[in-house]
Amino acid sequence: MPSPEFVAVVAIFVLASLTRATFGFGEALVAMPLLSFVVPLQTATPLVALHAMVMSLVVVLQDWQHIHVRSVTRLLVATIAGAPLGLWWLTSIDDRAVKLFLAVLIMVFSTFALIQSRLPKRVATAQRPIDRDRGAYVFGFLSGLLGSAYNTYGPPLVMYATLRGWNPLQFRATLQGYFFAVGLIILPLHASAGLWTPEVWRYFLCAAPVLVVTMPLGRALNRRFSGAAFLKAVHVGLLLIAASLIAHLLMAQGGAA
Repeated sequence: MPSPEFVAVVAIFVLASLTRATFGFGEALVAMPLLSFVVPLQTATPLVALHAMVMSLVVVLQDWQHIHVRSVTRLLVATIAGAPLGLWWLTSIDDRAVKLFLAVLIMVFSTFALIQSRLPKRVATAQRPIDRDRGAYVFGFLSGLLGSAYNTYGPPLVMYATLRGWNPLQFRATLQGYFFAVGLIILPLHASAGLWTPEVWRYFLCAAPVLVVTMPLGRALNRRFSGAAFLKAVHVGLLLIAASLIAHLLMAQGGAA
């Protein structure tokens, strides 16, 4: 009979993979805080990366024609620069500091996005596309830093995609194209750091079958969203995740005291 930990991991990946299949990102933002209740950070990080790689490959094969290749290329170049620093962060710094940084980043980002959605259209879209595209290097570097440390490529990328003004289909496909490409870089780094343990592979093999259900369901849901409703749902969910992560850190600190 499966242990409670294995059941919890599979349940978490049902929710996390459905989120990513629907919105194009968010698996790590859902899975990492919840997995921190069940497994160590050094187990959760490579586990989520392996799971995410499989999801990205499926989406790329389905919707490759909607990927904005130039944006993916620029983001990837900057990610390569940020990834080694993030890996050092993962193996050298207290994971509570990483979690707190992540929670604050999510809250600032999602609050900004929700406020921006209420601005008059002429204000919210005042920036020129070429300026936003040059910003890919900044967002890509932050994604590499956070991604290799905590599998949280999402917040900088979603901010970038929001500024680009992509529709839900292109938003989802382009981010998955990026995730697939960056996974080819991050996974070997995790392996070389000794993070691919037998425990990670056991969890991965137990959780992978949920994709048979969550991938087609998420793809169908993505096509039913309007652009505005799509983004609001993303950011409200992220704020709830960040709040739960901060609450978890406070409870852990209180218990230690």
